[in-house]
Amino acid sequence: MEDAAALGGTVSPELLQRCRPAVCWVPRELWPALDVFSRLATQWRTREGVDRGRSVIVRTGLRYDSLWRMASLYPDEPLDQLISDVQVMELEVLSNGG
Repeated sequence: MEDAAALGGTVSPELLQRCRPAVCWVPRELWPALDVFSRLATQWRTREGVDRGRSVIVRTGLRYDSLWRMASLYPDEPLDQLISDVQVMELEVLSNGG
């Protein structure tokens, strides 16, 4: 907001609210899964689809070969729990339109 004022402009409260990063509390035991999930941001399987007459790219799921590699960053974490936690995040993304 100060940057806009320095340039002689203003920022609407609505725009400011939309651009504000989300802040949330994450339990310590979920940090490894969240880290792995965030590192997989570019590792989605996709397909082409159509939405309201427009061509769109639809996420169909994570690339599990990449998931296994990223999970190896946490050798002390139980693999089954780490994968399960990442799958919960994956399903949340997919159920919200991906």
